[in-house]
Amino acid sequence: MPAVQATIEYLEDSPLYETEKPYWCLLPPHEGFDPNKHRVDNLEFELRPDITISDIRDAKEDLTLETSGFQVLSHHSECSALPKTVEDVHAYKTETEIMLQNHLSAAFVKCYELRARKNVLFQREQFDINDPLLVEGPARGAHNDVTYESGPVIINRHLSEEEKRLYLKPGYRFRIVNTWRSLVPVLEDRPLALCDSRSVKPEDLMEADRIIPDRVGEVYYLKYNKDHHWYWLEKQTPSEPFVFVMYDTKAGNHARSELSSSIILKMYFQRDSNHPAISGERDREWGIIDCKVQTQSSPSSSGSESGSAAASEVSITKLPSSVREFFAGVSADGFPQGKRTGAAARAQPWKKVWEGPQKPSEDGKLLVACPKRCDYGN
Repeated sequence: MPAVQATIEYLEDSPLYETEKPYWCLLPPHEGFDPNKHRVDNLEFELRPDITISDIRDAKEDLTLETSGFQVLSHHSECSALPKTVEDVHAYKTETEIMLQNHLSAAFVKCYELRARKNVLFQREQFDINDPLLVEGPARGAHNDVTYESGPVIINRHLSEEEKRLYLKPGYRFRIVNTWRSLVPVLEDRPLALCDSRSVKPEDLMEADRIIPDRVGEVYYLKYNKDHHWYWLEKQTPSEPFVFVMYDTKAGNHARSELSSSIILKMYFQRDSNHPAISGERDREWGIIDCKVQTQSSPSSSGSESGSAAASEVSITKLPSSVREFFAGVSADGFPQGKRTGAAARAQPWKKVWEGPQKPSEDGKLLVACPKRCDYGN
């Protein structure tokens, strides 16, 4: 169908972020803390209407992981509803690993996180962030979940010692990719929009701290640029999952160019009321499964290329030496970095309220307090 006009939620290009790094913080429930009264983030978003979003079905070129940073796969899943048991979660992760291993011809694939989402606004005072059956709402703001700094940390956290020994060596390429699958027969309300990585400049991206009780991570939020080229898939079905790159160790001109390389920005969008794609449509509840996966390509399929980034530019000093040595040679081309954007010199107010990593309770739960309107996703 013809392109639609829609509203995209961007991070505001605020003067605040010149002196203060963006962040949002999920803290454990504790005495004296009321998340409805005590703001634990400094995120300011802006809604940009009349953004042109092209239909992937009408694209005149192939949109692939290597070119645009995202791709639509054709794959039937045995999972037709939100997971109800831990066994359901394990089965879907395994299915995803097999799908990507076949598609990418990867030597190894590990699905390290699954997020189930529904198109509803949850109202709850707290939730267990370790609950494998946790259901969340759509995440806010155009963003990417992995940065140049956090990619190595994530890979180190989720690989076993044996896997590190096998794959953290010259010749292997690591990618962190996200798969996104709708669970409704035809997706019409609040579909996912993906931004062509070739249209994104490094300066469009802003690093932001994401704090949860047991760790601190880093994500990218996107600032508005009129040159961004967004895509969606009209009437997406469960057999048409998205797969998109969030981090890639391979340098080169392949969706890891100077315009943000392996970065793919995602955003749930709402069609503008003046330009409805379907006349008279109403909000619908939907369910989706959002999986984050690590892949390693074998030396024979693609090599890891050293770049110009010196080891001193990469904040991996706390990682094991073998991990640190591998990622020190990963090119920073296309990624915004703290020293380029001034993040290293900016204040991080969350450090005043975060008491350091919290251990799960004896039953494995890791509770976080949230405001009644909890709409930051994960």
